[in-house]
Amino acid sequence: IRRPHPDNVLPNTERCEIDIVGDGVNAILETVVKQPGQVIIWPSDCGEQTMSKLVPALYAYEYFKTTKPMSDSVEYNTLKFLREGYNQILRYRKADGSFSVFTSSPSYLWLTAYVIRTLCQATKVIMIDENVITSGLRYIASKQRGDGKFFDENSSSNWRLVGHLDHPAALTAYMLITMEECDAEGFKAPAFSKQRAASFVKQHTRQGDSPGGLALAAYALSLAKSPGRQNVIQWLEESVHLDQGDRHVPGNSDVYSAQATSYAIMTFIKELKDVDYITSFVQWLSKRISPKGSLKTSKDTVMALQALAKYATYAKENSLDLSCEVTVSNNRDFKEYVRIKRHNASIHNKIEINEPGETIFVKVKGSGTGILYFNHTYNVKVPNDICKFDITANFQQKQASGGGILTGISRSIENGNLHHEKYPTPDYRMEVCA
Repeated sequence: IRRPHPDNVLPNTERCEIDIVGDGVNAILETVVKQPGQVIIWPSDCGEQTMSKLVPALYAYEYFKTTKPMSDSVEYNTLKFLREGYNQILRYRKADGSFSVFTSSPSYLWLTAYVIRTLCQATKVIMIDENVITSGLRYIASKQRGDGKFFDENSSSNWRLVGHLDHPAALTAYMLITMEECDAEGFKAPAFSKQRAASFVKQHTRQGDSPGGLALAAYALSLAKSPGRQNVIQWLEESVHLDQGDRHVPGNSDVYSAQATSYAIMTFIKELKDVDYITSFVQWLSKRISPKGSLKTSKDTVMALQALAKYATYAKENSLDLSCEVTVSNNRDFKEYVRIKRHNASIHNKIEINEPGETIFVKVKGSGTGILYFNHTYNVKVPNDICKFDITANFQQKQASGGGILTGISRSIENGNLHHEKYPTPDYRMEVCA
């Protein structure tokens, strides 16, 4: 690792830190379950935002509940967080079982499906009113045409979860995923509705479609066990990019690519593909996730954490035994060793380097995969303040009855504050630097 050389570094302030973790997925999920409200720092004042904060905690909790024990306090706080999220999302529920982004806005099919599929999963960990799920599934089924296609007259430009994947059957594939995932938890959608949806997705998926659309369609058809899914999966695999051992599904941006790659990971897990092959996708995705468990947006974060939770369960028995040695070019005496095995795979091994030198060497031997984070910090000179505002406060003075001075401070045409001053007040000039 070559140390960067910024121009404006203050002397003796540079610090480097190496953070090595054997099971990066496990470590990310552990952070999510311990700090569920910190993954996505959003105000919870709409239906989509509420779900985007609830979903990561749910997937992380499910993973740890089945793979390793949690402390009582962590479990209590996570379950409390999930219950509060469930109660809050009910604020956006309509009488027909659908959900809206805001309490005063119309229903959205994509959000209804998003909520219902999540609540189906949540029934395994908290109490959910079954009528909320069944009425939601009925609403979803009511939006299907005879040819199997789903439509939503209220959200032609607003269904943000998968609309960008640019596929004619994207909305129908998303509805099919919801019905199949709820079916797996015991909430049965009409069989003919699922069959017609799967048929529509298959008929409208072609070789050469956008990679993101192929990934979404492949996952939906895999869940539905569609007889024609293998062709779509093959087309998806042919669209994958391979770069230095990492694989991903390309997209117009990292956000779209992360979502599509997440769908691909879940598809390959469902199809029982080789663990090493799936790991190559997980490596690409993990490199884009912060240690706190988030990506660039809530949408790719939610999809990535769902995929990583499924992968962590799928690959938990994979062998892991890594020996890591860290040295620096300017100090022969500096040597740090880290041994990573399955029992300590989720522990972050932090190595501080106060005098990093020109190059940091990391030598790794053994079997398995891990993640290395490199943090480089330094202080810089504070630049001269640049005044970005020039605000003039105008004071109007009038003689009031009783001899006092009536001063009006007007900040806008509609907003004026009046108060009495004992003495006349001159004009003031105020500068704000930020």
